[in-house]
Amino acid sequence: MSKKLYSKNKSNSSFNLFLYKLDIILFKFLANFSKKNRKRKAKRNKESLKLTLHKYNYRLFKFKKWFTKESRYYRRKKRKEFFRYIKFRINIFYKKIAYWNSKEIREIRRKNRKKAWNFFIEKRRFFFELYVYRIYKSLVDIKKWLKDIENRKSFITNIITSSILFIIAYFFTYFLYQLATSLMARAYNIHSVIYFFKTDFLIRSYSNLWTRNNVILISFIGPMVSLVIGFILFRVFHFFRKKPGLAKLFFLWCTLHSFNMFFGAYIAGVLTNKGFGLVMLWLFFQLLLNISFTFICVILLIVIGSISAKPFLQTAHHSSLISESNRTYFLVGQAFIPYIIGNIFIFLISLPDVKPYQAFILAVMGFIIVPVILKPNYDKLKIVKEDAPLRINVKLIVAFIIMVLIFRFGLGYGFKI
Repeated sequence: MSKKLYSKNKSNSSFNLFLYKLDIILFKFLANFSKKNRKRKAKRNKESLKLTLHKYNYRLFKFKKWFTKESRYYRRKKRKEFFRYIKFRINIFYKKIAYWNSKEIREIRRKNRKKAWNFFIEKRRFFFELYVYRIYKSLVDIKKWLKDIENRKSFITNIITSSILFIIAYFFTYFLYQLATSLMARAYNIHSVIYFFKTDFLIRSYSNLWTRNNVILISFIGPMVSLVIGFILFRVFHFFRKKPGLAKLFFLWCTLHSFNMFFGAYIAGVLTNKGFGLVMLWLFFQLLLNISFTFICVILLIVIGSISAKPFLQTAHHSSLISESNRTYFLVGQAFIPYIIGNIFIFLISLPDVKPYQAFILAVMGFIIVPVILKPNYDKLKIVKEDAPLRINVKLIVAFIIMVLIFRFGLGYGFKI
């Protein structure tokens, strides 16, 4: 019973509310036509008409004033002042040109240019001779340093170990680079085969599957993945640098190869219009922009090389190898010579399918390696002392042979994705 009464009362209250709103609407409608409201509207219309007439009177007054004698005289005076000012500025401009081109000023400018150019040449010559002298002195000192049997043994061991790890790290980063490219192509239903010298896409170059977007993404994903892997592996190196073993040197080489697969690939792509260079072609980069980015990439590679000098010293087997008198010799044997040997070895096993794009990437890595041997001085340096004597690791050589066989013969037949 209570529910029925509640619903009945609710319906009555809603009906009463509807009647109340209807009364308000009817009251407003009737009030709009009342005598008082009509007078208010008439008064408002009269005031708006007066305001409009006042505006038109003011505009007519300004229009008549424009043609009065005083106004014409004022405008003529302003025009004369304006042309007088323009004439003054032109005279000043011509006087400056005449003064700038006078014989005395031309002679002063010529002397200043000559001084600035001589200073620029002398400064560059000083730094060039300094670097050349450092390299030459390092090579001469190494020859004297190698006369000692123990030094020669440790030097050769470092070269062999570091060269093997350089080549294995290149195989690892190269495969990740090409794998990322192939997987991105597979996302667009483009099958590919990874070889040891390139990635071959199993469709024709004029196929409808190729579009501007997927060409840019497929060409860009490899360098981008390499850059990300480079940062990750650098953190991994920092974890292993406090532990004994060869893992820290391997991850350091992998880090440098990964960074080079991005910055060096850009430089190689600009030179060959392959790989990373296709991104710039399809983005329609101008020549000046390409040159600017290439210069930036070279600078960044040099910076990476300068930063990498300390990590290379931290890969030493014993603190005696990186004493202040031996640091340069150690870096030459740990970084510079393995870079040369590794490039030659990779070039030889890639014959006869050497591609200019990959060759340029490896060559550009020299911008990283040269600053390493030019910056060996660090005040505070801690390394992990290893108890085992310094010698060539047999397991490393076996792993190296297996990797070379997989790289040359396994990828020689191709890895299809």
